[in-house]
Amino acid sequence: MLALLVAGPGLALRGGAPPLRSPLPCRRPAALRMMTEVECDVVIVGGGPAGMTCALYTARADHKTVVLDKNPAVGALAITSHIANYPGVDKSMTGAELLDQMRNQACEYGTDYRRAQVFGIDALDSGEKYVYTPDATYKARALVLATGAMGRPPSYKGEDTFLGKGVSYCATCDGALYRDREVVVAGLNQEAVEEAQFLTKFASTVHWITNKDVEPSDEHAQDLLAEPNVKHWSHTRLMSIDGDASGVTGCHVQQRGDETPQELPVDGVFIYVAGCAWDASRTPRSCHASPHSFSPRSSLPLAGLNRSPTSSRRRSTTRTTAASPSTTK
Repeated sequence: MLALLVAGPGLALRGGAPPLRSPLPCRRPAALRMMTEVECDVVIVGGGPAGMTCALYTARADHKTVVLDKNPAVGALAITSHIANYPGVDKSMTGAELLDQMRNQACEYGTDYRRAQVFGIDALDSGEKYVYTPDATYKARALVLATGAMGRPPSYKGEDTFLGKGVSYCATCDGALYRDREVVVAGLNQEAVEEAQFLTKFASTVHWITNKDVEPSDEHAQDLLAEPNVKHWSHTRLMSIDGDASGVTGCHVQQRGDETPQELPVDGVFIYVAGCAWDASRTPRSCHASPHSFSPRSSLPLAGLNRSPTSSRRRSTTRTTAASPSTTK
């Protein structure tokens, strides 16, 4: 039974290869020499909310669980300044603090949390999954990719700089923070239209920036244009996002045919292109002054981990072995 799931936009393998989005097997690295091999039931790649939620459930179900986390300080939750809309969480709590609690809770139930950079994966026809890191090879019966939303380079100048300081990818999460303030929505896809519509309930003006005209047959987009506080900038490019230590203070846009960009004084910029930008140099404390909140997305349940009663108490074993070349299965 298939036991490889994806929670997030995919795992980029081997330094620039396209994200892995399906359980297709890849070639086992031939250059690996003596490696520590860790056997377990479940390997989870990613230590964010989705990964730690999965780890909590699998560990409580007595499945030996290993979480491999590249860096706990650079995910979407980790760089969030405060939590404003998650049930039971005081709004003074930072995203990093909430993530620490998630991690500690999963570890209390037996999750083996490890800092490691994954650079290769095998999903064999036999059902075994191999995950390669510089220090060890992990062999498991189930593999979960929970690599999160921070998966693309910044599309606009200043996007990564002000992420968590006025730049957002979720109007549902952050819209209420911009009541009676001007915001920009960049994008023409369905998500951009829906999120801009949501923002009209709060923002004094929603500047909707698109690189072409809206189709007359798009009823949702036409409804958005009919809102009195929406200003549509058609055939326009978002050139840069500007701000200071307090966060976003404006942006520059350029309409087709104009020689120079125009400055828009806004407090928030909502970007809807493929994925969300990330900057590995950021730390959780770099966004302490931002009007930004976080709403953890739902995670996927683990499937395909059927175990017999006699094997349910089996624990992992660790051994040192030589990784030999193999062909793609």
